[in-house]
Amino acid sequence: MARQSVRSFSSARKLSPRFFGAAVAVVGAVAVTAAVAARGHTNAEAGQATQAAKKILHAADAYAAASASAGCPTITELIEAHRLDDDARVEDAWGNRFRIACDAKGLRVLSAGPDGRLGTEDDLRFTR
Repeated sequence: MARQSVRSFSSARKLSPRFFGAAVAVVGAVAVTAAVAARGHTNAEAGQATQAAKKILHAADAYAAASASAGCPTITELIEAHRLDDDARVEDAWGNRFRIACDAKGLRVLSAGPDGRLGTEDDLRFTR
């Protein structure tokens, strides 16, 4: 019987191309699976953010209708005016506080999204 030698890292260059192809395929499959799982998790979080933002938007609309000269409300003002419940969710699914914006486009609730920074591609905007 022929004796097989133990391969060390220094002899890795002697391994077959088929072995490396299989290893690359496994690593690629793991990366794709992780990306799909992360995307699904992000979609679930976006759904949670949407529900919370709709409540804030409704409260801000009611507040603006009741006091036309009050300007753009903040979330704190909505809570103090009892337009938004004290236990209402005021942070998006990623832990960032929602913001209310009022301009020529109307009233909007903004979420900074997963990256936590406003003004980037992953921001969520909710309007009436």
